[in-house]
Parts: sequence; C-alpha cells; structure tokens
Amino acid sequence: MAGDYDLVVIGGGEAGVAAATKAARLQARVALVEQGRSIDPGYVTRRVLLEASRSRYSDPFSLNSSSAAEIDRAALVVQLQQWADATVSRLADLHAPAVLASLGVEVIVGSGAFYRKPTLGFEVNGRSLRSRHYFLAAGSCLVPSSPVSLDPVSPHIDGLQTVGFLDVSAIEPAHLRQLDSLVVLGKGPASVELSQALARLGWRVTLATSDDRLLPQSDPEAAQLIQAHLEAEGVRVLSHAPVTQVRSIDRKKWVQVGKQAIEA
Repeated sequence: MAGDYDLVVIGGGEAGVAAATKAARLQARVALVEQGRSIDPGYVTRRVLLEASRSRYSDPFSLNSSSAAEIDRAALVVQLQQWADATVSRLADLHAPAVLASLGVEVIVGSGAFYRKPTLGFEVNGRSLRSRHYFLAAGSCLVPSSPVSLDPVSPHIDGLQTVGFLDVSAIEPAHLRQLDSLVVLGKGPASVELSQALARLGWRVTLATSDDRLLPQSDPEAAQLIQAHLEAEGVRVLSHAPVTQVRSIDRKKWVQVGKQAIEA
C-alpha cells in the first residue's frame, strides 16, 4: 500500500520515541504523533535501581562498599540520585523535538483517530496521515512499590491508605534512605525484578503473593527456578499469603501477610 510514510508512531512515550528513532535510522519515513511528553522520574528510578543492582551483582565493590557484604546506605542513595538526575537530563536531550527532527522524524503534537475509508489512515489536527505501517505505543504500566508494593489493580487492604505506601510512579532514591526492609506485594515480572534489585543493593525484602506461585503466566518450572534464585539472593518469598491489614505501631509499619506479621 502506498502512503506518505513508512511508519506512523502513535504515542510519545519511551516505546514510541524508541520505535520512531530506530525506524528513522533505517531510512524509513517516520511520523511521531504525541500529545506532549514528559519523562517519568519513577520509571527512571526503577531502571537506575536495576542497573545498579546488576553492577553490584557482578562487582560487589563497585558501589563504594567497604566489603562484599556491606553497603554504605547513605552514599548509595546519593549515588543513585545522581545517576537518576543525569539519566533524566540525558533523556530530555535525546528526546527533544529538534533532535528527533534532525534524525528525520516528523513530530506532530495532537490527538487523532483511525479511519477506514477509502483506505486505512490516521487523522490528526485535520490532517490525514497514510502509512505502510502504524505502531501504537502504549504508556508504561508501573507497579507501585515499597514499603508496600501493589500490583496494577490494587486490592483493598485495611489500613493501607492510613499508613501509606510508596508509589513507583513517584519514587525517588531519597525515599529509600530511611528504609531497612520492604514488603513487596505482587507476582508479576515488575515485582520480581524490583525485589531482586533492592535485595542486591542491601535492603531486606519480602515478596508476597496471594497466588500459589510467582509469575503465573510463565512456565511453572521456570517460575520455580526464578523463585529459588530470588531466595538464594536473600529475597523472602511468601506464596498463598494474602495481605489483610497494615498497621503503624511504635513508629514501625507492620504488614499482616497470611498468619504472619512482618515489619516493613
């Protein structure tokens, strides 16, 4: 099918910008339709935590620790914040409209809709965009975390809103400064990934799910192997463990997980 573009990317998030940039570098004619874009600091913080944990795992002395078993928490938090700030600044530079335009990506600000007749196209700002291919770049789905971490559909937990929890969409390294242990509620890849990263960086982590196992959509044997690996790295994994209430007692947060009360 002939068209004005080889690819029209709809959505200006991380996935949309990455797709548009990659296609442009392959000499494709690309248009990026977005409604305005901002860099999510929570997403950046989570990626920084993951990269730092990989560095720590491969080189125990790489994060200013005096020994393989000890990390200077204050120094680590400062370093993580510096990395996060630098990453946000760098992404802002790389994703600037002028930079995308220099790569050959036409950035169109606005919202639109597909039409089918006489041929498939996408209309935005009264303009019809015809393309060989269309890519819908959905926004990031971020899982709230620590001291109580929730899956995207958050269950009702008695006392949670009163005691409070940290939402990963707004989390910053400084939030972790005063925390020694965390309870992460979830069973999906994001919860597993975040739990492993925090454990590697020196926090005591409990990962709890009301299901019978982690990663229910994955192969059972693979999920069991991943759980064993998490436990070997120090993550306490609790299955069949619904969280029923959260309380603040003597300035400490307690999470009722199944029949156990865990300090968070």
